[in-house]
Amino acid sequence: MSYWVYFLFVGDWKSGNNRKIYIGYTKHLIGRLSQHIGLSSIKGAKFTRKQPIELARVEIYDIQKEALQREWQLKHKSPMNQKFNKLRLINKFKEKYPSELLKINNYLKDYYEYLNLVSRNLLNEEANLLATLKRN
Repeated sequence: MSYWVYFLFVGDWKSGNNRKIYIGYTKHLIGRLSQHIGLSSIKGAKFTRKQPIELARVEIYDIQKEALQREWQLKHKSPMNQKFNKLRLINKFKEKYPSELLKINNYLKDYYEYLNLVSRNLLNEEANLLATLKRN
């Protein structure tokens, strides 16, 4: 089994590297990313909920303890928890795997926009239903 440590940019895509960086750990990367995108997901981190995300870097480990230690190191241990060091790691990864990141991030962006559209449409239908019920 593989264990993933992943970096996400959180916030509007147009903001580039000015966005917040979220670091997490998971056994199932795509499933976890879907949870982060969930517009009302209980399982998505509060840090990422209801915001666009972009996968910025992944690290893969065969041993769970190593992945958890790396996540902790990146979140808590100075100087690794400083943003410029995280950006340096992200940029190295982006240079090495640009097409892979682009493909995944295009799917994430489409999924986020789709969920927003569905959510807005459902809210409109709820308002219409409420108005109809009040008239009757």
